[in-house]
Amino acid sequence: MDQPLTSSVDDYKAKVLTQTLVSDLKRLRDFSPKLKFDQSVEQMNTLLQRIEADKFSVAVVGEFKRGKSTFINALLGQEILPADILPTTATLNRITYNATPAAKLCFKDGHEQEIAIEQLADYVTKLTSESEAAAATVKEAVVSYPVPYCENNHTDIIDTPGLSDDADLSAVTISFLNQCDAAIMVIMADSPFAMTEEEFLKNQLLTSSLGQILFVVNGVDRLNSPEDVERVINLVETRLNASILKWIEQQTANQDTSTTELYLRKFSQPKVFGLSAFQALQAKQNHDSALLAQSRFAAFETALENMLKKERGGILLQVAANQTMTAVTAMLQVVDSQASLLETEQRELEKTRQTIDSAISTLRIKKAGIVESIDVTIANTQKTFTKDSELADTLKQAVEQVVNSEKMTAAEFNANPEAFQSKMADEITTAMQKASTPLAEKVQNQLQQGLSQEWERIRNFADDLFEEVTLHLFSFEMAQSELEALHRKVTDVVQLVNQAYSDFNAKQPTPLVLAVPDVSKDFISAIDSDADENTTILGLISLLSAIGGAIFFGVVSRREDVSAIWMALGGAFLGGIVGVFLLSLLLGLLSFLSILKPKFNNDGNLRETYKTKALAKIEGMNTNQVIEEYVSQAFDSLTQLSSQVQAEVDALIDIITKTLLEPCQQREAENASQRRELSQIRTDAQKTLSRAQKLSEKLGSIMGAEKV
Repeated sequence: MDQPLTSSVDDYKAKVLTQTLVSDLKRLRDFSPKLKFDQSVEQMNTLLQRIEADKFSVAVVGEFKRGKSTFINALLGQEILPADILPTTATLNRITYNATPAAKLCFKDGHEQEIAIEQLADYVTKLTSESEAAAATVKEAVVSYPVPYCENNHTDIIDTPGLSDDADLSAVTISFLNQCDAAIMVIMADSPFAMTEEEFLKNQLLTSSLGQILFVVNGVDRLNSPEDVERVINLVETRLNASILKWIEQQTANQDTSTTELYLRKFSQPKVFGLSAFQALQAKQNHDSALLAQSRFAAFETALENMLKKERGGILLQVAANQTMTAVTAMLQVVDSQASLLETEQRELEKTRQTIDSAISTLRIKKAGIVESIDVTIANTQKTFTKDSELADTLKQAVEQVVNSEKMTAAEFNANPEAFQSKMADEITTAMQKASTPLAEKVQNQLQQGLSQEWERIRNFADDLFEEVTLHLFSFEMAQSELEALHRKVTDVVQLVNQAYSDFNAKQPTPLVLAVPDVSKDFISAIDSDADENTTILGLISLLSAIGGAIFFGVVSRREDVSAIWMALGGAFLGGIVGVFLLSLLLGLLSFLSILKPKFNNDGNLRETYKTKALAKIEGMNTNQVIEEYVSQAFDSLTQLSSQVQAEVDALIDIITKTLLEPCQQREAENASQRRELSQIRTDAQKTLSRAQKLSEKLGSIMGAEKV
C-alpha cells in the first residue's frame, strides 16, 4: 500500500513543483524588488535553491542539556560532535554525506576554513571562553561523514544550539527552522515536556513550514523500570496531543471544516520515541547488540529511515508549499501595507491638488472680479449721471429761468439784434454754468466714492492673495528656489498695489468742470434764419412780381400793331407798374440777401421764439459726453493697475502651476500606476497562494493516508 502512495506523491511533486510552484515563486521573486521587499527575495531564492538542489534537511532541536549532540553522535555511530554535561553547542553544526570525513567552518563574514574534525570543539562550543568567542564568528560548521542516512536520502542532519540558555543562540535555532524540512525534538525523560517546551512547540515548531516533526524522549535509561519508560512516553504523547489539539482549535477558530481537518491530518497523532542516545552510542561503538536493543534506538532509526525513503518527496513538496504560502502571505501583507500607504497618499494628493486648484481658481475668479467690478463701477457711475438727461434738464431749466425772468421786448431786439442776443447769450451761459456746478460736485464726490471702493477692493485682493498663497500653498513641499520665486511674486503684487494705492490717496481729485459753449452766435443765427417769415415771403413775392412785370413789359413793348387806345392805357398803367416794380425789386433783394434784419411784431412772439430756439440748441448738445470722459479719465490709473495686477497674477498662477500643481498631478499619475501594479501583484500572489493551499491540502490528504 505504501509504494503506490509514495509514487503518487513523487508524480504529483514532479508535475506541480516543476510546472507551477517554481514558476510562481520565480514570478513573485521578480515582484519583490518592486515592493522593496528584500527579505522576500532572499527567502524565495533560498527556497528555489533548495527545491532545485532536492536536498532534505532535518534539524535536531530542544532545550539545552537534552542530549541533542549525543543523539546525533548515536545516529552517526561515532562521537563526532562535541558533547558535555554543560551547555555545549554554540553554532549550527551540519552533518552531510561524504565518503571521507572532513570539517569546514563557514564564517559570518563569508569566508570558509577547513579544519580537522577533532578541532570542532575549539570553534563550535561554549566549553571555554576562547571557543565561545570563536563560535560567535561562525555561521555554520559543516561536518562531512559517511553516514548511510545522509548518503541514501540526500539528507543533512543539523545540530542546533539549545533553547532557553542563551537568547541569541535560541534566536539562531528558531530562525533556522524555516530552512529545514523536518525536525526531531528531543525531550528528556526525567523532565517530560516542560512548559517551556510546550511554548516552543506551539509558537515555533507548529507555526513553521516544517513538513514533519518527530519527538524523541531521551534518557529513558535513567528511569527505574520499563513500566516507568512506558508511563513517561504515554505522558509525553498525551501532553503533546492536548497541546497540539488546543493549538489547532485556536488556529481554526474562524476557519472552515476542511482547514481543521488539514491541520489534524498534519499535526495530530505525533510520533513519539523513547530511547537512550547514550546507550545507543555506546552500543554502536562497542558493537553491543544487546545494549542497542535496550536503548530502543532501532525503532526510531526505522521510523527515520521510513520518513526519509517514503515521505521525503511529500515532505519536500509540503515544505515548499508551506514556505510558498508563508512568503506569499508576507508579500500580500507588504502589498496591502503599501497599497494602504498609496491610498492614503492619493487622498492627500487629491486634497493637495484640490487645494491648489481652489487657490488657482480663486485667484482667477478674484482677478476677473476685479476687472468686472471696475468696469461695472465705471459704467454705473456714467449711467448714474447721464441717465434721463440730468445735465440737459438742468441746463434747460437754467435757460427757461433766464428767458422767463429777463425783460425782452421786440423793440429792443428790432433796434439791435446783435447786442440783444449777445447779452442774452452771456446771461444764459452764466446761468447754465451756475446750475451745472452742484451736479459737477455731485458727480465728482460720488466718483471719488466709487474710486475709493474699487481701490480698497483691489487692495484687499492683494492682501487676500498674500494670505491665500502664504497659508495654503507655502505649506507644500517645494524646492527652496521655487518657494522663493513664489514668495517674491506674491510680494511684488502686494507692493505694486500698495504703492499705487498710496499714490492714489496722495493725489488730489481732478475737479469736474461742466463747461458750456458760447451760444451767442448760435442763437443769433438761429433767430436770424427764422425771425419774420412774412417779411421774407413779401420780399420774395415783390421780387417775383417785379420780375414778372419786367417780362410782361418787354413782351408788350415789342408789338408794333398796338392800337392807340391800348397805347394810352398801357402808358398810364406802365407808370404804376414801374413804381411798384422798382420798390418790390429793392425790398425783395434786401430781404433775400439778409441785408435787412428780421423784425418781431410783439414781445411774446420774441420770448417764445427765443426760448424755443435756445432749448433746441441745448437739445443738440452732447451733455453726457463730458461726464463720460471725466469718469473714464478718473479710472485710468485704476484700470492700468488692474491690467498690471492681472499680468502679475497670471505669472503667479503659472508659477503655482509649474511648481505645485504639475508635480502633484505627476505624482498622482505615478501613484495610480503604482496602485495598478500592486493590484496586479496582489492578483498574481493570491493565485499563487491559492495554488499552494490546494497543493498543501492535496499533500495533507496523501500524507494523512500514509500515516494511516
